Amino acid sequence: MTVSSTGKNVCFFALFALGIAAVVGGSLYYLVLHTSGRHQPDDSYYRAVYVLQRLGGPAAFEQENVPARVRYLDATESLLHHPDTIQVLRRVAADLAAVGRSRPKAPLFEAHARLALGEREHAAALLTRYVVENEYKARHYALLCENLYALGDYISLLLISREWAARDSSCREDRAYYLWAALHNLGRYADAARSVQGQEDCLGWRAGVYEAKSLLADGHMDQAESLVVQTVQRFPDHALQIRRLWEQLRVQDTV
Repeated sequence: MTVSSTGKNVCFFALFALGIAAVVGGSLYYLVLHTSGRHQPDDSYYRAVYVLQRLGGPAAFEQENVPARVRYLDATESLLHHPDTIQVLRRVAADLAAVGRSRPKAPLFEAHARLALGEREHAAALLTRYVVENEYKARHYALLCENLYALGDYISLLLISREWAARDSSCREDRAYYLWAALHNLGRYADAARSVQGQEDCLGWRAGVYEAKSLLADGHMDQAESLVVQTVQRFPDHALQIRRLWEQLRVQDTV
């Protein structure tokens, strides 16, 4: 049987149309498949974490498994290459705040963002909630204490320092210092002096100087001066450092 040229054309166009449909259908399937996986509910959280860590600072030391797909999203790249770091931090902080409690580490990362923005009070509230509700990490307590100290919130600093000691009895110079500083700055000089007695294993020669400062503030000038001399005798290799710190602390109202 002979097929006319018209029939051949009809068959050609039919096959061509089917081919186009297959290609378009396959492309649509590919697009739907990959687009559906590119915008998951947690994307804003992971994007915020990834961008914050890439900006550097303490947040870079926190552990979180950011999916590879999130790292290469246009929205992620846009934030990473944005010229205004403050605007990026505000966006990141807002995204983390919106996560709420669905991600346990969201308050921690938001606190890092708030600190980078200079919002210390907000950061302190987030960190306080985080350390109470989550697994113990010394660096998180240290960050919170550093922030409370900078805010001059010595009551909270005292409470957190004591809670920190209750959760970890190991020797830590930073914790011993913050406990002493909280008591001293609250005017509890005798308690402050006692808090650093016997703390030379953690504080070294600084323990004697801190105790002397609190004794001086409590009106015991001769006792304070005598303690500084004794500290120099116990740590002769640090005599100059001891004298310098003592001269610095003796004229300060707060420590």
